[in-house]
Amino acid sequence: MKRTFIFLLALMCASVVFSQQDTLAKWTFPTGNMSDTLPDLASDLNLNKYIFTEGGTSAITMKNGATTKAAQTTDWDNGAIIKSWQVEINTTGFENIVVSSKQTAGGSNPGPRDFNFQYRISTSGIWTDISGGIITVANDWTSGVIDNIQLAVDCNDQTSVFLRWLMVSDYDINGDIVLSAGTAKIDDIIIIGETVSGVADITEGIINIDVYPNPCVDNLYIESKNEIKKIEIYNIYGSKVYDVEKNTNTYSVNTNMFENDIYLLYIHFSDNRKSITKTIVVN
Repeated sequence: MKRTFIFLLALMCASVVFSQQDTLAKWTFPTGNMSDTLPDLASDLNLNKYIFTEGGTSAITMKNGATTKAAQTTDWDNGAIIKSWQVEINTTGFENIVVSSKQTAGGSNPGPRDFNFQYRISTSGIWTDISGGIITVANDWTSGVIDNIQLAVDCNDQTSVFLRWLMVSDYDINGDIVLSAGTAKIDDIIIIGETVSGVADITEGIINIDVYPNPCVDNLYIESKNEIKKIEIYNIYGSKVYDVEKNTNTYSVNTNMFENDIYLLYIHFSDNRKSITKTIVVN
């Protein structure tokens, strides 16, 4: 009995080790600038992905969100089965993809109420409903929420997966017809996946890294038990502002040369392990 218990415990532990979760892309619109159309956290393959609309809405602006800001548009009138929010992601090397998001609609300018969450593989794929993806929006940040909805297995390990929140009726949140001034918002889009490999590979591939202080004022310190070969820093507009390459376990970056803003830090390792991306704030 004791041996059986130990064996089952080992299997449980192995199942945890085998699955390593990573954020593929996350939009929380933290700054209120148009650079927020790009993800504020993403894997290397998704750094240049962006949120957009389809079907003829107004241009995206940044307005008050669930916590900081949110993406907002108008002109959703006559948009049933035509207009949508969309993002594209690369899921190469990942499976068990889950997605969360929040939607709301303006109170004084009520926006669309009914959405379906869908996916397609590449631009040539067919849009397909996602189980549990029927969304009913209200004038709050709690009604139009999807929480860790599982994507179909078709979405695993793909170079291009499109996700959309499709408007499926012309009714606004009050049950009237949506007008051109009707406002729709979306926030906190978080896409997470799992990498699966052998226990030995995962154990050898664990990367321990500290980036501090964050936010930083004068110096940013990067320390890892795994040897780092290169670091790069980009501003929120996609321009490289810092680049240094040498094999070491510690880096120190003087941030006095940077404007007070949000930056993306890329850390590349000497033994060909995957790169790590972190968001840093310079004050």
